[in-house]
Amino acid sequence: MNPEWHLNKNIPVMFFLAITLQFVYFVNFISKLDSRLITAERAVVAQDARLTSIEKNVQGQAVSLASIDANISHIRDTVSRLMSNPPPTSF
Repeated sequence: MNPEWHLNKNIPVMFFLAITLQFVYFVNFISKLDSRLITAERAVVAQDARLTSIEKNVQGQAVSLASIDANISHIRDTVSRLMSNPPPTSF
């Protein structure tokens, strides 16, 4: 056996305390990270519901806009027809 290399069975109290504190802080960090992840997931779900609602509103507005456009085209056609064939004036 090499006399220069050996393990000491004595563990300093400060070393044990430092390892314990690191473990506690690591567990605390993971706990906070998990909490932030859960909060972010809830925010994504809420935003997804909001986005779905907005998409439905936009689709409804597109249908309304198409209807308005069709009505305007019909009115233009009617006005053009009336302008090209003015009614006879009687005095």
